Amino acid sequence: MAANKSYAYVGLAGETAPGRTVKSGLYRLAEGETEWELKGSGLPEAPAIRALAIHPQKPEIVYAGTQEGPYRSTDHGEHWEKVNVPDHGQPVWSLLYSPRDSNVMYAGYEACEIYRSEDGGENWQPIPISVRFPEVTMAPGA
Repeated sequence: MAANKSYAYVGLAGETAPGRTVKSGLYRLAEGETEWELKGSGLPEAPAIRALAIHPQKPEIVYAGTQEGPYRSTDHGEHWEKVNVPDHGQPVWSLLYSPRDSNVMYAGYEACEIYRSEDGGENWQPIPISVRFPEVTMAPGA
């Protein structure tokens, strides 16, 4: 694999229903190629990928939010490892690198929880939040 090759990533999180084929997983398209590759080594079985984050300075580092928590790849998605977050394996719906500091990351969870890492995703702490889904409102005209 060329070190300077660019990649595009797409996550699928198909919902199940009787009689419906469900597609899920993480796919990668290499620069100059036309075929998407399924990349799942180390991810949970039938991964539902709902969030992706690529390190802004180190594109070989990719995070994927799954139904079992976040996973990390350090080789452009070839291999994945579960990230050690004290989240009890909840589904991840969003992942974000801070635009001011690429060592700071956030992970948003289905259970209205947010976790923050200040060391590039090695250690995570919950962020206390007081807003819960039923309390979210929007101002008229916003």
